[in-house]
Amino acid sequence: MVSWHASEYSKVLDIGTMFTLSELRRHWTLYAGTKTFASERKAHFNKQFRDAVKKTSKSASHVSDAMIYRSAGPCTLKAMNSSYAASTSFWATGTTFTSQHDVGTATEVNPTFAYSFGGEGFSVHQDTHPLAAFHLARVFSVVDTSAPPTLEQIYADVRTQFRAWCDTFYTYLQGSASRLTIRFIVADALALCEALQLQAARADPSIFPRVSPWRASLMVLDGQSYSAGSAPLSFDVIHTSSLVDSLGVLNIVVATRPLLKPTPSATLYTESLLASGEDPVTSFADSLCGEMSTMSLLFDLTPTSYLSGYNTQSNTHELMGFRIRNDGLQYQERVTWKIPSQLSPTPTQVTALSFDPSDFAALVLEIYRKMFAHEDIAAFLQKAPTPISLQALERIHNSRRGFVVLMRSLVPRVAVAWTEVCALFERMVANDSTLLLGRSRYQDLVLQLHLAGLWSVEPLAPNSSLRFADKTRGPFRDWSNIPHVVCVVFVVPRARFQPLEDTGAPVNPPLAAEFGTDELSSYFCSFEPAFGTLAIEGAGEHARAIITEDPRGKAGGGDVVVSVCVPAWILVAPNMATMVRVVLLSTPSSSVLNSKLGMRMIVYDAPLADKTLVHVLRERPTVPGGARALIPQMPSIEAPSASSAVAIGVEGERIDKMTRRTEIDDPAAKAALASKETPVVVHQAGASGVKLSIGTSSHEMLSFPFPVDAAHAKLRVARKSAWIEVVAAPCLLSRQDAPMDIRFPLTVRAVSPVPWAIHRVNLDRLPAIRTENARVEQIDWINTQASLAFSDRELQARASHSLDVLGEIKDSIFTILVSAAGLQGPKSVVFEIVKAPGDIDTVLFVDKLRLDVSAHSVVADAYVLSLHTSFSAEIQHLLPSLTRRFQIDIAPAEHSAWKCLLPSLAERCRTWGHAQDCVYTAPSARIPLSTKSDEDPLCGCGRGKVGDSFRATAEWAPFEPYVTRIALSPLFAVSYLESVGAKLEGLAGLAARATTQAQGQRSAGAATSAQADAVLCGACGSSIVEERPMICSRCKKVAYCSRDCQSKDWKAHKRSCKAV
Repeated sequence: MVSWHASEYSKVLDIGTMFTLSELRRHWTLYAGTKTFASERKAHFNKQFRDAVKKTSKSASHVSDAMIYRSAGPCTLKAMNSSYAASTSFWATGTTFTSQHDVGTATEVNPTFAYSFGGEGFSVHQDTHPLAAFHLARVFSVVDTSAPPTLEQIYADVRTQFRAWCDTFYTYLQGSASRLTIRFIVADALALCEALQLQAARADPSIFPRVSPWRASLMVLDGQSYSAGSAPLSFDVIHTSSLVDSLGVLNIVVATRPLLKPTPSATLYTESLLASGEDPVTSFADSLCGEMSTMSLLFDLTPTSYLSGYNTQSNTHELMGFRIRNDGLQYQERVTWKIPSQLSPTPTQVTALSFDPSDFAALVLEIYRKMFAHEDIAAFLQKAPTPISLQALERIHNSRRGFVVLMRSLVPRVAVAWTEVCALFERMVANDSTLLLGRSRYQDLVLQLHLAGLWSVEPLAPNSSLRFADKTRGPFRDWSNIPHVVCVVFVVPRARFQPLEDTGAPVNPPLAAEFGTDELSSYFCSFEPAFGTLAIEGAGEHARAIITEDPRGKAGGGDVVVSVCVPAWILVAPNMATMVRVVLLSTPSSSVLNSKLGMRMIVYDAPLADKTLVHVLRERPTVPGGARALIPQMPSIEAPSASSAVAIGVEGERIDKMTRRTEIDDPAAKAALASKETPVVVHQAGASGVKLSIGTSSHEMLSFPFPVDAAHAKLRVARKSAWIEVVAAPCLLSRQDAPMDIRFPLTVRAVSPVPWAIHRVNLDRLPAIRTENARVEQIDWINTQASLAFSDRELQARASHSLDVLGEIKDSIFTILVSAAGLQGPKSVVFEIVKAPGDIDTVLFVDKLRLDVSAHSVVADAYVLSLHTSFSAEIQHLLPSLTRRFQIDIAPAEHSAWKCLLPSLAERCRTWGHAQDCVYTAPSARIPLSTKSDEDPLCGCGRGKVGDSFRATAEWAPFEPYVTRIALSPLFAVSYLESVGAKLEGLAGLAARATTQAQGQRSAGAATSAQADAVLCGACGSSIVEERPMICSRCKKVAYCSRDCQSKDWKAHKRSCKAV
């Protein structure tokens, strides 16, 4: 490690652990060794590699193609054929070359693909493809579906991207004053998160977890940066890639939430690909094993799209691909999580939640039942199994230890009598008849509660009768005292695992350690296996186990050393365990092993009394020269005081009310409160706060840990005792009656407003979409994507002219985007938002349409002009001279909503700094500053900061000092909350339909101005077969099948209707 830190590489590349450095060295040695292979060894190596590639490629499905065209985002349909071709070529040649000559010259095996933890061979996933790592939307954005780019063009584009990334990275390293550090740690993700938390708590390294399953080393953060205290232990952003599929979303949230910094911008990203329920599109809401608002409150972490009811990151391409594939195998769900308490005007006020112990125990029991619903045999038998439900049973993510880790993570947040809660919960579990399989996991549960320091069942309590147990029974005959928890260690011959490795065996089947007799058993699912050999030093209670690990792991062929912590009392009780076993837990696919493992699925068993096979120790095994590995008894955590907590009310399995109490200490306020004539009222103050007013002179801001609706809050006023309680229900920002000024929340910290539900973009880095002179079929994907921003409910409301305010904004954004692209009549670039005839209050100048490649969306690079009374007289007379204008007529409610939205649109793309005296930071300021006509909702810090292309447009020049740059993109409906894209159901030929639609639009574009652009009714969508359909006489662009449809559509159509 010292040598590494003395090298030039360490200036950027930091090694977090000694284990990581040793694994890097081992793999680099293996890579380098291939260069010195003898001819016979090289031939064998090459053949082994090529055979494995062929075998893997044969099992590859169309899913690998989906991994590619998914990267094209909104241009998915255009990328499908190219994806098929790229996938076939890559797996056939092993290269990205497109010429046969280049393919023929590629004769060397890339050793980085030949070595992994799986050993020597080829362990690359069958769905791997290099194109999947790049943004493909740019190369497909302005091409015809019938004439896609060649593979050579696609690879040229991604190489350009890669070169740009490298250049940017290099430039940053050369010119940045601050040091960029990329820290490498080889470890299991959950083990790393636990180690970071223990490091922050300065816990004893001997209780750290193993670095990963099947490895013996402890997850000790012993790199120099951690030893020096310079490595961070909390983070602004945590991206978990697709770990949700292998670890479960609940485990990810529990593991990462304590590592997030308490800031408004702190963000967790999760991404799932495998279906998690009967309907993959909607099942995400069930993955937290509890009602989502309740779980969000408990963890103080929530999906931003759940709270807001919209999403600026698109998954419309995923919806289309899912409907087309129609196999239920994959559905990508990308979720952004943030801390809801940071929406509070004073987040430090929100410190804890207070519960009634019995209510909280019942709530925890409901979470427990949902985490282990697969153990409810009766419920499973009542339902007809489906392929998706059977697939879900193969991926069991939750364990008793994971549940207890969840409970422990809540201790710093929940003010409750934890000992009482755990005792109540234990009795509920013991008496529960729902989870039949749960009875055999009871000992595992109470062990984990004890190790977590939450609660100890009587045999594990400090003064339990265990110390007086009969030592003549069990393995403790020669021990001076018996600890509450011991570690049982034994070796499983590698041959016993062979049935699990045979062809056709389940992939990664769940295992458990079983202790018991033929009649009674206890399963412990959290045990530590490692490949290697076992040595025992000492004897009796002083014995110590040392594992000499085989770093080749599964590929090495070594035996497996198993260690498992268990309550000592089960080894000395009258009905004590007599056998220890490794068993395969039952899943739908495990039945194929019944003939080899028996009905009890026993991989290995041994008598506990056989001291040559089974070792009972005070500590966990360690490695040669390694530190001690103690029984992982977690350090205690102090629960917060209930005196300053928000009291929580529970109804069933959901939190239904929050009570915030304030003591009135100010003498004047106390005197005013004592009078019955003094009114006490609350008003909304941001998403999660209320302003409490006692008469006209006393005001106090009260924060809640979750958004509330002040209009429906209740007050409890004790005038003599001088205290007030505000009782409010947790609610979503997307509720119908939510004030519009909280629908697009911003939080101001250190002068800088932070958009909470709308992601930031760097507009100058996003590729521009070439819409000038583009044919409709080249860019019609913009229309498709923008239209899929509506939920099915909103589409129905749109057809009946009954959209709510958010739906009206979506409709206006749709109009702006398709008109700016030239998809609805002539291309428009200036959009006047009109609340009443002649009342132009807001003007948008759309400079470019850009691809937001990471969000799979289209974004308008625009400038907003809010005509303020202080300067409108100077420039308003210039508006009629602007060309390519488009008027959007809106209702008063939508007008106010636009004023509320604009600050977020400006902040999301801001490249300038706010002034120290920015009006946003004034004590009485609110964002937006105003929602009234002729007043600006934005501060003036961004005015006049325009790009070169804005200045280059001569007719825009007079407006330069008054405009602010914004990034306008669709607000997509949240598919796990409401139905989206139902029209795509069953459309396996969607790609063909898109081509047909493009041809129809192309024909319409060639028609005369007296003909309609559409072939469908503008109101009901039905086909118009008449030779002379009813055409709007004013704009000549929309056709109708009947006079009734034309009349019904006029209210909506008149916004975009312009006389020819």
